[in-house]
Amino acid sequence: MVSGNEILIQTQLTEPRNGPTIVQRQTAILQNEYQTSLETGSEPAKLTTESVRYWSDFNRVFYHPKSIVQLNEYELSSSLMPFEKWEVGEDLFNSLDKEHDILDRDLRPFAEEADQLQGIQMMTGIDDAWGGFAARYMDRIRDEYGKTAVWVWGSEDSLKTIPRVSFFNTCLFQLLNSSRRNDF
Repeated sequence: MVSGNEILIQTQLTEPRNGPTIVQRQTAILQNEYQTSLETGSEPAKLTTESVRYWSDFNRVFYHPKSIVQLNEYELSSSLMPFEKWEVGEDLFNSLDKEHDILDRDLRPFAEEADQLQGIQMMTGIDDAWGGFAARYMDRIRDEYGKTAVWVWGSEDSLKTIPRVSFFNTCLFQLLNSSRRNDF
């Protein structure tokens, strides 16, 4: 268990492939007064060379309104319609793509705004339905933007964070999903 003031970093050794996990603990960096004022909506504090320690002290990410897309078909942690199987994500992508042509709706406007599109980066979970959704999305990106560099950053759930009740089902889903990943 990690307390609120620590960051847990896990890295896998490259040799051997299934080697042990190295756990490194660092104290979390406290949020700058400027960032705190931005999040609360109050007047931001004046930035000075003494108050800025890291680039993130004055960084704030603003999302373009068209970059946030809400999916209403599934809920997180739903027992009625779980979003854990790879195939469920593939099916969701296929149904949305037929209905809206996802690439034209969500990606093409940003690609056309770019003077010289150098690459596309995608972050996704790989051990649940988001892995299936992202795999189909990547297929469409490869079809449309064949010469563009594409980087996919996959995150995987740690089995230590899963309650014992659903541990067996989660292990089964992860096994099935990893076998689907290896088909590519």
